[in-house]
Amino acid sequence: METDTTPEGPAVTPRPDERIDRFASLDQERYQWFSLAGFEDAMDIDGLDRITQHRRGARYAEQQQIRTDWLNKSENRVMLDRFLLSEDFNDLLEDINQVCDLHRLNPYKLFQSREEIIDFIKSVPTRDVFSALRITRHRNKQKRWEQHDFADLLALSVAIPYCDVVVTEKQWCHITKQARLDKKYGTLMVHKLEDALSSLPT
Repeated sequence: METDTTPEGPAVTPRPDERIDRFASLDQERYQWFSLAGFEDAMDIDGLDRITQHRRGARYAEQQQIRTDWLNKSENRVMLDRFLLSEDFNDLLEDINQVCDLHRLNPYKLFQSREEIIDFIKSVPTRDVFSALRITRHRNKQKRWEQHDFADLLALSVAIPYCDVVVTEKQWCHITKQARLDKKYGTLMVHKLEDALSSLPT
């Protein structure tokens, strides 16, 4: 510690957290188990995201199911779709504000109407697909949200606009075609690997 009479000493190398060392030394099988199903307080370390993908997906499913139950009480489909789109737009606000700050732009002047916001979401392929899949998924009153749906949405939002062929579960093939995303992005959606292989040029 620096005082009026004693100068500050050399920098002290922080001692590595032994828990990080133990975590890094895990074999692949145990690491995969921890990533998918590990308990939340296993690695209580500042700066380390301890929420496993399994639990993150479960929380997302619970949140979406609440929305589905609430949304399907109304018959105004257009308003419900706009509500979900507004949530997706809010997810983008932090990134939009950061970009505007970097380029010295006023974010309040970017969008002057609801239509401009919708057009913006649809102009970003990954966000367009994510939103369209989520909206269409919410329309199925009988199918409850499951913990793996969040990971599926993230993966498909990248795969559908940028891949020629996507192999996924039957329900996501159906949802994608319902939303006409396969037509929009020219993507072949199949749920069997042999169907994907047969579509490849020989």
